Amino acid sequence: MTRRAAILLALATALALPAATAAKTNPCAADQRLVNAWHKVLADNSKITARQTAILQEMFRRAANNQPVPRELTDELRSLVAKNRTQLAAGERRIVLIKPGTANGRELKRLVLRFIREVARPLNTCIGKFLVADTPEEFQEVGACVDSSSRARVALSRAIDKSLAKMRTTRSPCAKG
Repeated sequence: MTRRAAILLALATALALPAATAAKTNPCAADQRLVNAWHKVLADNSKITARQTAILQEMFRRAANNQPVPRELTDELRSLVAKNRTQLAAGERRIVLIKPGTANGRELKRLVLRFIREVARPLNTCIGKFLVADTPEEFQEVGACVDSSSRARVALSRAIDKSLAKMRTTRSPCAKG
């Protein structure tokens, strides 16, 4: 290693350590990591759920018209349920590991985890139950499952509105301007 390369390596190391430490202790950076992780979870979940909904609509349309439902639709829906389950679990693990830097970050984390646990995961489970339902009672249970998930979504929406109002009154150190 040349002397010049050694000096550049030492300089890079010296600059990297304070930058890495600052990123770990900066409360705004921690909250931004939380926001970024949430955006990823929400984007993945929204994309999968939209496709699940489209498949369910096609299945219901075919059933209403006394047409057979192709096995490919059922297989794709089953695959999407498994994929969504995996992505929600990975997203939850990622979010649990992020330590929020501010009170608003802590509130966001609480709401995000509540969304995953009370809305997204149960709805995905309802779709999975639909795939294995054979009797009228089992289909009725799926309907109750979806209703429960919808009620949880409405309750969470109210909690989010309440939290956002509270956050607006609490000036975050990360707020710009």
